[in-house]
Parts: sequence; structure tokens; C-alpha cells
Amino acid sequence: MRGLQAVGKAVSPAKKQSLIDGTPLKRLKNHIPQPNQIMHPFLGLSQTEKGLLCCTECEPRIREGRSIIPAMVRDPMKDKTEYTHARLQFPVLHNISSWVQEYTAHHRFSEKQLVSAATLPAFEVVETEIPETIRAVCQPSAQSIEGILAAEVVSTEELFQFLLEAYPGRVKAILPILLREYQKLPPTEVHLQGTLHRVLLAFDDKAVDKQDVEAVNRLLHNFSAEVGRRHEHVLNATVLQQLLRFYISGSALTNSRTTFQALLDRGICPVAEVLDDYFLLVEKAISAKSQPDLQARRLAKMACIAGFAPVLKHTMTATMLRVLIGCAAHTGEILKLVEFAASMPSSKTILEGNAVQLVNAVSSFVPSPAVENCINISLLLQRLEQAYTNGLPTQFAHAASIAYLHNGNWGATAVLWKRYGIPQGLIEIPIVDMRCQLPGFRQEDRQHLETLFRNM
Repeated sequence: MRGLQAVGKAVSPAKKQSLIDGTPLKRLKNHIPQPNQIMHPFLGLSQTEKGLLCCTECEPRIREGRSIIPAMVRDPMKDKTEYTHARLQFPVLHNISSWVQEYTAHHRFSEKQLVSAATLPAFEVVETEIPETIRAVCQPSAQSIEGILAAEVVSTEELFQFLLEAYPGRVKAILPILLREYQKLPPTEVHLQGTLHRVLLAFDDKAVDKQDVEAVNRLLHNFSAEVGRRHEHVLNATVLQQLLRFYISGSALTNSRTTFQALLDRGICPVAEVLDDYFLLVEKAISAKSQPDLQARRLAKMACIAGFAPVLKHTMTATMLRVLIGCAAHTGEILKLVEFAASMPSSKTILEGNAVQLVNAVSSFVPSPAVENCINISLLLQRLEQAYTNGLPTQFAHAASIAYLHNGNWGATAVLWKRYGIPQGLIEIPIVDMRCQLPGFRQEDRQHLETLFRNM
């Protein structure tokens, strides 16, 4: 990811940042990020939010001005740019509409169309021309390989491609020998792409460890030295997706992120299986155990998916949605994820597999007041009803009724129970310390719900 070397690590800015009208950021106490500094693939600012921002006269802000926007922001006191949770709260009113216009343009550009890696042509493998006499005696051992190469009857590349094809189960033994032999060759005789393809194929159904990742990285270093450019820029796209699979299997998150970005730069979206594996790796690598602080953990995860807006627009799976729900910090983000999921051919499977997680997320972003949580639940149900024109699935209604219960909205719970029934396993109505006198939250509403509960 360009400009983002490590989560929380400062990088020197190329130039001083300013708002569209040239107002230096150092005059803005909240350090508002430029639209292209926002590192969030599903921020999902609605037309209403942008409109209100432009017409609000007193401290216009987005998402209540909370510090929940992952962004690269220049700190004028330290004179450096940091990756942090920023807020979109504007202390000056001048030219906010220009900021909104730039955000809209940048957002539209960032959701560029991708093509699926599934449509890529297969990598063309050149058949190795190994004499039968060599095939008969060739073994995946250093002694055998060194003896054959010393005879100069076959090229180094042909020999190793043959070995990897004939003995894929011995790839872990072959790889160190391969590295040693390639380092002996002058750069003009090194042609690694076909060999790398064979190596990655051999690892397809095998566990990948740290030593394997290091060995392949050394192989790629040789390849980059051969062509004079970074391997991500010149490898065949099909081989690049193979490499991404390999890195994910080896839990090499940094390498995986770099390789993923190289595919995106070419306008290619990995297949769904690879996407699921990548998102699971992000979840596993950045866990509560490795990073106990919730905010730091969210920042780290968002760094791994920054620039993924075109991916989410192209492909969304149930696994991806579950992981992304855990990265969300506002109902607006959840609604954007629902929008992405609802546009998929298998939208119902994706959404229904995450019904409880979606409802639980929007009902817990705000510790208090409960009324705001209930509004968020209602917004989610309203958005889901647009996706389910024939009626809301029961699992959403039951999850929402439980969430309304725990927020003390007895009236909304009663409406859902009358239409969808009481969720299985519910044995009592919880006690909630609720002093709100709005309709639906009053004591008489609870008494009505208790009567309904006894009679259903």
C-alpha cells in the first residue's frame, strides 16, 4: 500500500497538505483528511450526509464528528503524516462543498471496474525437453542434480521444471537446491517465471511455513534482479494469483497485502476462494490476542483492506461480510456493506448467514442512549426490506426483536412478535433500566409486551 509502511508508523509527507481552497491543515485543530487520504473502502457517505454537511452552519461534521475514520493525516505539530483514526468535523465553513465534490469524485474513481481472475488465461507452460536417459536417473537430491548440471546436457531451468513436475511432493527439498543452483548462474541465463509457476503449483495442497516463504522470496529477489523491476510489476497475472495463494497459506500477511495490491493495480480481482482466505488471514493475524487494544486492532485491519472498494463492489461473500462487520464502527458503514452484499447474485445467502452479526453490530455502536441504538436497528431493517421485497426473513426479525428488547424498546419488539412470532429459546423478558418516556419505551409498553409474551 503506497504511503503506508506500517500501522501507526509515521512517514514524511511529500508536501504540506491543505484543504481545496489552500487553507493549511495546521490551522484546523481536527486535522481533517483530504478525500484521497481516507483509508476506508466502505465508509459509505450517503447523499443525505453530504447534503447536511454542506448546509449545517454550526460545526458541520460527518458521523457525529467521532474519531473513527482511518486516514493518513498530517500532524502540523510533529510535521509528519500519521495513520490514525481521524474525524470529519469542520471548524470552518468555507469551501466545504468543494471537499464534498472532491470526495464524491475520488469515491467514484476508487470503485473502478475489476475483472475476475477466473477469466484469466491459464499460464502457458513450456514442455521440458529432458532426454529419457536423464529422466531415468534424475532424482530430487543435491548429488543427482549437481551431477546432471555438470554434464551440461540440460539447462538449469529445464531440469528444475522437470523435477517439480515429476516430484511435486518433494518441493520443500527441491527448493533450497534450486536457489543454490540459480545463484551460480549469470543474470542473462536466469529465466525464473516458469520455474516459479511450477514451485507454486507444487505447494497448492501443502502446508507452507516461514522457511518456504523466505525461500520463495529469495527466488523472487533473483527474478527482480534478472528483469530489473519489482516482480509484482512483471509476473504473469495468473502466476501472481498463485503467489497470493501461497503467501496466504504461509500466513505472510505483508507479502499477501502487497501481492493483492499488485493484482488490483492491474484491474484484477482474485477469485472468491482466495478472497475468503485473505480476509480470514487478516482476522487471524490481527486478533485480540496479538493486539488487545480495539482501536489499534481496527486500524491495523483497515490498513490491510484500504483501497478494496472495487473488490467489495465486484465480489462479496458471507465470510468477507462477517469479517468486515467486525471492522465497522458506525451504522452507515454497516448499511454500505449491506448495499454491497445486496448487489451480489447470492445476496440472500450472504446476508442471511450474517443476520445476527448485522443486527448486533448496529445495536451496540452507541452504549447509550438506547433510543439511538433502536433507530440504527430500524435503519438496518428498512435497508434489508429493500433487498427482500417479498418480506423480511425470520432470522432478521428475531435478531432485531432481541436487540430491541435489550435496548428497552418494548413497542418495536411487540410489532415484530405479532408478525414473526417469538424467537425460540426466549424464556423471559430481560430487565432493562429504562427511564425514557417515548412511545414504545414506557412502562405500560412493557406491560403490554409481557401480556403478549404470556399469551403467544
